[in-house]
Amino acid sequence: MINVSQVAEAMTLYGGSFVQALGRALMQADNDNQRRIKETWPEYWAEYVDVAQKLELNRAREAQR
Repeated sequence: MINVSQVAEAMTLYGGSFVQALGRALMQADNDNQRRIKETWPEYWAEYVDVAQKLELNRAREAQR
């Protein structure tokens, strides 16, 4: 299961300037503000959950080597 920190990391690493700012905001936000970010920009949230899942899969594969 992907968590908020992993999505925030994906946003800051792979997003454009606005999405990078959202990722930084997620890292600083409390639970209520994290929820507000998710609800306000659901398309970015969904996209970077996918990116975070791929990052975790790649990390798991690397760890097995």
